[in-house]
Amino acid sequence: MAETVRVLVEEEEVDKRIRDLGEQISKDYEGKEITVICVMRGAAFFTVDLTLKMKTKMKYEFLTISSYEGMESTGKITLRNGLRESI
Repeated sequence: MAETVRVLVEEEEVDKRIRDLGEQISKDYEGKEITVICVMRGAAFFTVDLTLKMKTKMKYEFLTISSYEGMESTGKITLRNGLRESI
């Protein structure tokens, strides 16, 4: 049985917005190095898409957080892995 998927936002519109965000960040931080913080795993693809559109010098940091124990949400966010260096 095939499910019907309703598209809320077209892919081209999402791509354009990500490109616009990348250009704006590059403009705002021109000549500066920034630290991009990615919350794993959910934001990994978005972070890659966005930073590929940026012309800013950058470093990457990754956080791992969770609000689940097994299959149930605890309602509390727990930091599993933090930043490697102070920002």
